[in-house]
Amino acid sequence: MQENYLHPELTRTYVGCDSHQNTHTFVFLDCFHKKLGEITIGSAPSEFPKFLKQAKKYLQPNTEFVFGFEDTTAYGRAIVKCLVERGYLVKHTNAVLVASVRSTTLHKTDSHDGTTRFSISD
Repeated sequence: MQENYLHPELTRTYVGCDSHQNTHTFVFLDCFHKKLGEITIGSAPSEFPKFLKQAKKYLQPNTEFVFGFEDTTAYGRAIVKCLVERGYLVKHTNAVLVASVRSTTLHKTDSHDGTTRFSISD
């Protein structure tokens, strides 16, 4: 008897992050890249546990979070470290590709940047 197979992309809730010095904006997307919502938090590590608790409301049934970051070295380093230590999958998005997509956008926002992290890192 054959087991049911789901493509890996159907088992994920995507979270794109736009990191800044003082804030991080997280955009939540379902497996079809439909925006589910967004959360902006302060960049202090004390904010991270509260964020993870708030994020659970966007986790789709039978999926796991996968996070996409452009910045994994400067402003995003602390949150990436926190997520990896907790067992979350974190992907890095090439900054050159992000800049290329951003240049085609008329109205840049943190929300748009967060969404872009995943549309090009898959």
